[in-house]
Amino acid sequence: MKYVVALCLVLVGCAKAPAPTVSLSANPASVEHGQCATLTWSSANASTVTIDQDVGKVDASGSKEVCPLSATQYTITAAGDGGSGTASTTIGVSAPTAPAVKAMIFPETALFDFGKAELKPAGKTQISEYREQAKDELSHAEHVIVTGYTDNVGGTDHNAALSLHRAEAVRDHLVSLGADPSKFEVRGAGEADPIADNTTDDGRAKNRRVEVAVIGTPK
Repeated sequence: MKYVVALCLVLVGCAKAPAPTVSLSANPASVEHGQCATLTWSSANASTVTIDQDVGKVDASGSKEVCPLSATQYTITAAGDGGSGTASTTIGVSAPTAPAVKAMIFPETALFDFGKAELKPAGKTQISEYREQAKDELSHAEHVIVTGYTDNVGGTDHNAALSLHRAEAVRDHLVSLGADPSKFEVRGAGEADPIADNTTDDGRAKNRRVEVAVIGTPK
């Protein structure tokens, strides 16, 4: 009887369970930022199959769409009585493309009287001409930012308020001419971000301005 038991143990030991096999691929192997790829896998001789990167437990074979924000390696692990096996694939992700931006600078003297936030008639003409020239860009833009600036003469709070009111005046006139109001954002930057020397009359005049930045224009 002892010999029979020993022989059975030897035979059982010889009948070892086969090791799991697994494969994993991604299509496409590289995507642009914001796009997705499909993972496809298959396995054999496994009782459990999991994929990392929050995919979790999966069927023995299948596919799943994933949308990584940056280059990501995915690893699949198949486990069974015969041990475990792994396979990996990496999905490359290209950096997001910055939207095209077109900016127009309007000097204070072209739009407003000194210290005022109401568009003068010549200023309305300037904005109307700009609206006509940039009609297609404004229509297709993702976002339009109108920012008012002043020089460094006067109080900080006064300059911030004046620059904001001037930006609002430009925005309001563009909207009155048919521009989409939902695309607009107005900012009052006051004396921040000067483009010229504030110690000279000419420099201060250049710093008193309104900029219209059209974001996401057609290429």
